[in-house]
Amino acid sequence: MKVNIKSIIIIFLVALLGSGLGTFGVMSMYNRDNKGNTGSSVVVNEVQYTNLEKSDYTKAIEKAYNTVVEIKCTVKSNISSGFFFFEQGSTTSVSSGSGVIIREDGYIVTNNHVVQGATKIEVTLNNNMTYEASLVGTDPATDVALIKIDATGLPIVPIGDSDKLRLGEWVLAIGS
Repeated sequence: MKVNIKSIIIIFLVALLGSGLGTFGVMSMYNRDNKGNTGSSVVVNEVQYTNLEKSDYTKAIEKAYNTVVEIKCTVKSNISSGFFFFEQGSTTSVSSGSGVIIREDGYIVTNNHVVQGATKIEVTLNNNMTYEASLVGTDPATDVALIKIDATGLPIVPIGDSDKLRLGEWVLAIGS
């Protein structure tokens, strides 16, 4: 199946809305009926919140928690001493970051800078299962990357509809 990386990037950028990578929950400050009256509850991502619960992010976190993954990358780089015989060698470093599962068949969105130059990408799920990942695509201009692990039945982050967002709504970012 072919993945449309541009669509994934657009969805991810709408979700990100901040410097932290991770999952998100959008919560309305007010629920107004057609007459502009403030209601007593609001439904966000199929979770109902009363006015007293609107600042309580626990339900959003519970819904998205298992979709956040830890990413470890091995990066090899060539070095040159610049002295005498111009000795060359290589060094290996490990970087880490987080990502979010967007499809049940193992597609994960992360930042490009997390996987840039990686020779090996390892993903650890919330249940401590570890998988080797392959790089599907990157967009350095927006700092977004798509990786894939060989797994099925994974929990996915609920992705909202950017056309339904309103200025001033709250956003929550969760990372590893």
